[in-house]
Amino acid sequence: MGNYSYLLKVLNCKNTRINWNNFKDKLFEIMKDKDNYFYFINEDIFDNIVSLEDLANHLHSKKLFGYLTNPTCEILSKICLNTEFTDSDNLSQPIMYFEEEGWDRIHYLKFDIGTENIEWCSYAFDFDTEHYENKIKEEFEHKQSFIEKIKKIVKIEIDLWELIDKKKNEYVYNLIYDKATNWRKNNFSYNQSKQDYKNLDSITMLSLFGIRYEEDPKYLK
Repeated sequence: MGNYSYLLKVLNCKNTRINWNNFKDKLFEIMKDKDNYFYFINEDIFDNIVSLEDLANHLHSKKLFGYLTNPTCEILSKICLNTEFTDSDNLSQPIMYFEEEGWDRIHYLKFDIGTENIEWCSYAFDFDTEHYENKIKEEFEHKQSFIEKIKKIVKIEIDLWELIDKKKNEYVYNLIYDKATNWRKNNFSYNQSKQDYKNLDSITMLSLFGIRYEEDPKYLK
């Protein structure tokens, strides 16, 4: 159960180095936790993930933001603590942007490397798929003759959804670059209380009914 998180963009993540040797023993201990959800269970990560950019690519297509459990948060926090810049001319904080599948929600993680502090922000957006679908169909009607439409009848739906997906990607990237985007700051911690888990259960229940927690009055407060 749960939706995937897809990597959209990284900033200042390439010129970094993760010092796995500093916390290997602790990492092995965390990796055994049943709530790790298989993000970090293979020792090959020490060879394959060198920078935060490698880490972002590793987290692509994982059920990341639906399952940010204590062990996963702890591993990410330890990685942040034990990462350093390899380019002294570029010390801007590394950022990873993701889209959460199926919920019209984007996230970012900003790493204050050398510490355990990671800023986690999310934004729920409303992309009017029906509006763009009708708009593209109208454009198609005007540009194609009846015979051409018959010839392309098999490809119409494929082309349509490809165009809608392209429009959505443009919309999402505009949100990332727009300084007016009202990001919602979340609590990123690997010491979540039982109350936090109760809240997480409530969010899960809302999800099962197709309701985003941002749209529930309790969470809007």
